[in-house]
Amino acid sequence: MQATQPETRPRRVYLYDQSVEDAARAVRDAVDAIVAMTDAQARAKAASDVLKLISEANGVLAKLRQEDIKTLRAAGLSYRQIGDAIGVHFTRVKQIESGVPTGNSARGRAAKEPG
Repeated sequence: MQATQPETRPRRVYLYDQSVEDAARAVRDAVDAIVAMTDAQARAKAASDVLKLISEANGVLAKLRQEDIKTLRAAGLSYRQIGDAIGVHFTRVKQIESGVPTGNSARGRAAKEPG
């Protein structure tokens, strides 16, 4: 008698299951796949979906980064030490900590527009 093999389906992999490098690679691969699409409507839809996800992720990650910088500052690290550790200029660390939008961000541009 032959044992019945259970049905195997590919396991869906979520970004939080992966290393940061693997997650970044998955994002790059998704963008490359969209670039390679030839159907304009399908490509526009895929691009819209990914842009929405990136926008949502940007807000979450920016808040986490700001909280972590505040935690590191409270622990006594200098702006320069934090900048070196996270790969940004120390003046940018100070901007992130303060929460003041830069002139290049959508929030920064909106703040400059006459009301």
